[in-house]
Amino acid sequence: MDNYGEPVLSKDNNLIGYKLNDYEYAPVETLYNGNNLLSNKILIKDFNSENLSFVGEVLISCIDTKTEFGFIRELDNFRYFYDLNNEIFNVEVIYNQPKFPIYKLDTNLNDKIGTIDLETYGSNLGLGHHEVFYSCCGICCQK
Repeated sequence: MDNYGEPVLSKDNNLIGYKLNDYEYAPVETLYNGNNLLSNKILIKDFNSENLSFVGEVLISCIDTKTEFGFIRELDNFRYFYDLNNEIFNVEVIYNQPKFPIYKLDTNLNDKIGTIDLETYGSNLGLGHHEVFYSCCGICCQK
């Protein structure tokens, strides 16, 4: 959680951020979140090497939260879970369900019902590669 790259020090030898690669720098703000867990707020910004300051708009923002098993990185709508060896072991996606408007329609009810159900499992932490292990379908037709 505290290994972001090469430390960037001020003229007074204080840590002001990290050099992630040749083009990205990040100031890191340490704080405690609402659950009183130690967290780092990382803001990837442009860096002015002449006066040792971060400039411009935030390009990417994420929050790392220390846990007993490692840390959690929250980036966009994803939560990446890392173990104590900084290896990722789980990913969660926060879904925003669209709100569909409900309209009252004057229609004739149709009592013919059809359904299909596919049960799947994935072996790669749920990252989109799933296989169907059970399927069921049914139809009801009444006259």
